[in-house]
Amino acid sequence: MEYNLHNRNQIPKDYECCYNCYYMSWMVAIGQGVRCGNMKNQYRIFRPESKKLKLPVIPGVAEKCEHFSNIRRKMNLRSDMGDERTMPIRHDIDTDRILEEIKVTGDDWKEDGICQIMIQGVEGKEDDYYFGSREFTEVANAGYSEWDFQVPLFPEMEYTNSLLKELKMFRSRLMMLKPKTCLSWHNDPSMRIHIPLTGDTDSFHLIENVEGTKTVYHIYPGEVHLMNTEVFHSGINLSRKVSRIHIVGCVDVDEDY
Repeated sequence: MEYNLHNRNQIPKDYECCYNCYYMSWMVAIGQGVRCGNMKNQYRIFRPESKKLKLPVIPGVAEKCEHFSNIRRKMNLRSDMGDERTMPIRHDIDTDRILEEIKVTGDDWKEDGICQIMIQGVEGKEDDYYFGSREFTEVANAGYSEWDFQVPLFPEMEYTNSLLKELKMFRSRLMMLKPKTCLSWHNDPSMRIHIPLTGDTDSFHLIENVEGTKTVYHIYPGEVHLMNTEVFHSGINLSRKVSRIHIVGCVDVDEDY
């Protein structure tokens, strides 16, 4: 039997092809430039006759190369990120629409000493827009976990809420860094997703890398980035006039996909 994109789910598990490859666990995007995770294939072209080929790609459905392995690995965000400190997830965010929607949160949270407001909360505390916005000890001492913060606190924010759901985010909030301010040098109990809404090139993150030194990272409006906030880091806004506003939420980086 010749296997193709349409009958790929019928390929036997012991069949030696990239369906069971160590580097790929699904074949939906074959022919669309799917990249092989094997560094030995990093710059390799498997089908040079294609004029619009994206580099590199895996061989194809029911095919294999000499680097084939039938050992499946767990596919999750933690393994995808590795030792990197930030990882882009999406680049198609309608920032203008989010900025329009978050107007329903008002301006009280933008005052000095606050600068945060929750957009996901816990059942029974839907009227408390600040519970969970500070240190994790506040959440733990109240008997909650970060995963409990999945209730949309502003249902009218339809696009924003759908985005949080699609990205599987929880304990999400709006966070503002006013000009010439920064956060403390700290680490969090879980990784965070950042969705930048406002800010300029003088706004950035400082994150401890694997060598123990500090590296500057810039992320921009329109993007979604996973950030390793389990290591020490800080957000810094050196702009003189422009406030930095991000949506910041937790994500389970160990969930298989």
